[in-house]
Amino acid sequence: MKQALIDFREKVLAAPAVAAIVARRMYPNYFPEGTPFPAITYANTSAIRLISFDGPIGYTTARLSVGAWADTYADAETLADAVRKSVNGFRGTFGSTFFQAIKCENNLDTFGEGADQEASSPGVHRVILDFAVSFNEP
Repeated sequence: MKQALIDFREKVLAAPAVAAIVARRMYPNYFPEGTPFPAITYANTSAIRLISFDGPIGYTTARLSVGAWADTYADAETLADAVRKSVNGFRGTFGSTFFQAIKCENNLDTFGEGADQEASSPGVHRVILDFAVSFNEP
């Protein structure tokens, strides 16, 4: 599973449209304090591993939540669109993982205000993309 997440991240960052916006600012679970926006976070929210009567067959479908963060709604939407286009519908090998299918199944807009922000601060916008990622796992 670990390698599939690494390869998923690298597949997203290999897209010129994504790299032009965030360079390599894509982090698991959260971004480090002081990270400039726009940035991307990703997290595994579940993993289903198929099994036969003989035991595991090495096929996993993980749910990945990808957050496109930006200072403006338009920038968050632009980044989310670039991320979606970079992997949606992909089938093949990237890195050392064979992806059976990557499918964007949902998206959600959110907005947050940090506790340390002033009342006049515009906060931060995030578009969450929900992916089903099916791959072969050793």
